[in-house]
Parts: sequence; C-alpha cells; structure tokens
Amino acid sequence: MIIALAAYPGSDIERISKLLALQLGIKYLSRDRIMDLLSEKLSVEREKIPEMLRNGKAYDALAELLKREAKNTHIVIDWLPAIWSSNASIKVFIYRSLKKRALERVKSEKIPLCDAENKLKKEHDMLQEILRGSGIEKIDDIKHYELAINADKLDAEGITSVIIRYIKNMRVE
Repeated sequence: MIIALAAYPGSDIERISKLLALQLGIKYLSRDRIMDLLSEKLSVEREKIPEMLRNGKAYDALAELLKREAKNTHIVIDWLPAIWSSNASIKVFIYRSLKKRALERVKSEKIPLCDAENKLKKEHDMLQEILRGSGIEKIDDIKHYELAINADKLDAEGITSVIIRYIKNMRVE
C-alpha cells in the first residue's frame, strides 16, 4: 500500500509524513530519495528531472520506481509528482493557509511576510507547472483525494491520528 500525502509548499509535509510512517511502522520515501532513485533509473542528473516531469517524460519511470519500492511493503510518500505516478491506495490533501505557511517561513528564514508569501506562491506555481505533465491541473482539486485535512486546525500528531483512523476504517474495494 502506498499512502500519499500532498500539500502546498511550506506546509511541513515532510515532518507529518515521517511521523505517520513512524507511527505505522512503515517506510518513508522522501522527495530527495525518490529524486536520487529516479536520477539513477533514468541516468540523468537530478536537476534535469523537474524539466522531464514538466514535459511528461519521466512519469512512467517514476511509476515503475514507486511500484518497485512498494512491492511487498507499505510506504509513505509526499512529493506531489510521485503521488500522481504512484497509483496510491490513499491520497491525502493537507491544507494549510498561505498566511500560516508564510508565518513559518518568516520565523525560519528571517524574511518579511510579503517576501515569504511571494516565495511560497512562486514555489506553488513551479510545482503546478511540473504537475501539468501528469495531467493534473490543480494541486488542491479535492476530487483527486480520499481525505482532506485542514492543518490550520490540527498539529502534526492530530493530522497523523486522523489519517490512521481513516486507514483503519476505510472500506477495501
């Protein structure tokens, strides 16, 4: 089973993914690890992968890689291009408002709020452009997810608790 978590840039999704994997006792496959594996598989430099995805040229290889990584085990992933290639059993969208994400950036990077908001918007636009190669028009189109959670209302532990409860109660078709 592949559990895929999606969120806007700056939503602290990596921390939530690691915590979820730890609580479930399963493997977490980070964006960096996926990029490294994909780079090896395609025999290209890591820096070229976003452009290949933008052009729709690396999604099949990414799908094969994720299928191989999830064979005989369960994994948590949180890199948006991987989510759309993974045929994940569960896709979760974790919403966090721009203001909350920007305030976190202000603290961590010591930059003005307007700069933090602009950086996050630029990251969102770049990620959205990469996703167009997969046919996904909007990151936050809820019809693509089984579960959506408002992270403005819960901390990481609360979010993982909701996801685990959902997994335990979901109907397998």
